[in-house]
Amino acid sequence: MGAGDADRYVASICKQVKNESFTCQIDSAEQFDEGGFIAALKQKVEAELNQSKAKIIGSTNPDASSFYLEYTTEGTRGKVEVSGGKTPGTYYSLEADLDENTNSEAK
Repeated sequence: MGAGDADRYVASICKQVKNESFTCQIDSAEQFDEGGFIAALKQKVEAELNQSKAKIIGSTNPDASSFYLEYTTEGTRGKVEVSGGKTPGTYYSLEADLDENTNSEAK
């Protein structure tokens, strides 16, 4: 490959970061099963990742109110972090962070 050929190969990294927050009122804070809710949400996110042909390469539940998934798919590495918590009164707040890095090579 000559010196001029190097200009035809450009590696690029595209980074996508997204944050979503959601708050809703719950009927009974005492009866709300936060651990069950977070576990069900994690299963749903895992199913969506598997359906999109992503490979889950890391997964943790630091506590009953949060989870973290790391995944790869063709040319992309990403992570999803979800955490929730009861707020004053009868409200529940949920936050989700998505961080993806895509490597592509253009010719």
